[in-house]
Amino acid sequence: MKAVNNIFNAGHLALITLTLLTSVAAMPAVAQEPSAGQEPSAGQEPSANEQPSANEEPSAALEPSARLEYSGNELTPGTVHDGELADYHPQMNDGTYADCFQLRPQPGMEYTLTLRSDDFDSFLLVGVGTCDDVLIQFENDDFEDEGLDSQLVFAAEYDLYSVYVNTYDPGTTGDYTLSVDARLLPMAPAVE
Repeated sequence: MKAVNNIFNAGHLALITLTLLTSVAAMPAVAQEPSAGQEPSAGQEPSANEQPSANEEPSAALEPSARLEYSGNELTPGTVHDGELADYHPQMNDGTYADCFQLRPQPGMEYTLTLRSDDFDSFLLVGVGTCDDVLIQFENDDFEDEGLDSQLVFAAEYDLYSVYVNTYDPGTTGDYTLSVDARLLPMAPAVE
């Protein structure tokens, strides 16, 4: 079993925290455009439509900084999501990358989530809450005898779940499919 952030204990719920390897302080500053007729302040680059003066050297266009964030797409039962886990996704403390999706279940349903990849050893986690603030409830690695795919089956008890596409091995990335199926739970016989 993979220890996610070294906080999982068998049979206990755990709060998962993600560590982004870049901090706000390490991100390049984004210059604000001056208002019409206003000169750029000291150290501020002219906007792309302004021409540098004769004694200034042209600067390279500012590229937007890469944002580290989850896809956050909502998953729908009966669908297959084709995706790519990449190095621009948030990185966990164990060095693996993770993408996250939201599942808003219907009461009385059982959900089956299956994560498959030919590019990496998949690891699937499901928790209660949003992608950035979640209490992990279920995790799976290698549900088939000789495969590297993951699957979780659970009865929905909460209004919102976060589903994490993750890898077992740190630093690995690649294409994957995430399928979502749901079925109505059978009714328990009435007690007389």
